[in-house]
Amino acid sequence: MAVKVLRPGIERQVEEDGQLLRQIAALAAQTPLGSSYDLPGLAEQMVTSLEGEIDFRREAGNTERLAQVLKRSSFVGDGRLRVPQLYQELSGPAVLVLEWLEGDPILSDGARVALEQRSGGVEAATDALLGAFVEQFFVEGFFDADPHPGNLMVAADGTITLLDLGMVGSFDPRTRTLVLDLVLALINEDPARATDLLVQLAPPQASSVDRRGLRRQLDQLIRANFAKPLQQLNFALFLGDLLQIASRTGLQVPGNLGLFVKAITNLEGVGRALAPEFSFTEAMKPLVGWLMARALLLPQQRVMQFGLDLRALLLDSPRQLSGLLQRFSGDELVFSFQLQGLERLLANLDVLSRRIALSILVAALLLSATVMATQSELQLLRQVSQGLFVAANVLGVWLVVSLMRSGRR
Repeated sequence: MAVKVLRPGIERQVEEDGQLLRQIAALAAQTPLGSSYDLPGLAEQMVTSLEGEIDFRREAGNTERLAQVLKRSSFVGDGRLRVPQLYQELSGPAVLVLEWLEGDPILSDGARVALEQRSGGVEAATDALLGAFVEQFFVEGFFDADPHPGNLMVAADGTITLLDLGMVGSFDPRTRTLVLDLVLALINEDPARATDLLVQLAPPQASSVDRRGLRRQLDQLIRANFAKPLQQLNFALFLGDLLQIASRTGLQVPGNLGLFVKAITNLEGVGRALAPEFSFTEAMKPLVGWLMARALLLPQQRVMQFGLDLRALLLDSPRQLSGLLQRFSGDELVFSFQLQGLERLLANLDVLSRRIALSILVAALLLSATVMATQSELQLLRQVSQGLFVAANVLGVWLVVSLMRSGRR
């Protein structure tokens, strides 16, 4: 057996660190840069993960749940990937008792020998590892968020064991569907589709977002990365750059995407270390196709949800239609339109009307001065006409300067 014991006093230390992290995240979120990220959400996820790592009941639950996920996996049903057996009756909040397993870290020489001796070799092992995690991301919505090389152990028969399941991530059904569609759009080099999905996945902080600018930046990012050979494309860095663009554009990136990118980074690093020619993008293509085909089959849960949604639509539609017709017939129906940029247009029209009025005034002054200077014989009127000329010239110069400045803007 492997016994994991909680260090005395660690709970208080984690609680203090968690409070400090929340406060720092709340302060940083008030800055222009911090407001682009879901820093409080990210901090909350990190604190939750830390609290989960010091409450061994959570890790025990994660271990049992992931064991069930791997058991029904389409990629590692043969036991190629596993977690240690949990001894629930001996475990508690401060003690975790697991099966003792022998093996080597996945990047060691001994692990490579064991992987090569198993059917399919290293390539089959990386395909199974990636496939199992793709299932966790996009089918189960529950995944090991820390699969770094130290947490992947290879037994003598080539079986890979996932260790230390204190840090896990989760996606709700809507999020995992959007993330899957986004990954597919990126692999297919479709910036327009990627833009729409990214806006849905990370809602804008303001009422609107510059979709054209976002699409242009995504197009440049996709072109720059996919112009190189796929073996040289670092998909984890590519996703990181994508999230930075989203944040700069004013989208608020959900905190759980950070754990997703972290897991992808570790998986890609392990794949490249085991096989230098490994390409995450190339390996993902058949997996995404399999996932899309699986989604079209409408499993039982989705059929049930579709039925419930259809039932709600049929029940609510007559009532809503009746209410709409009553409001329409009673002159209570009000349509509200919001035109973007209307305030700026009105401001420009206001400035333009003032300039037109000033131009008319200058012309009137010049005309009055001319009439008074040519037709009047009184000295006083001639002096007044000269004053009008000066005033008209000053206003004319000011008008010209104002027009030139607005033209530069």
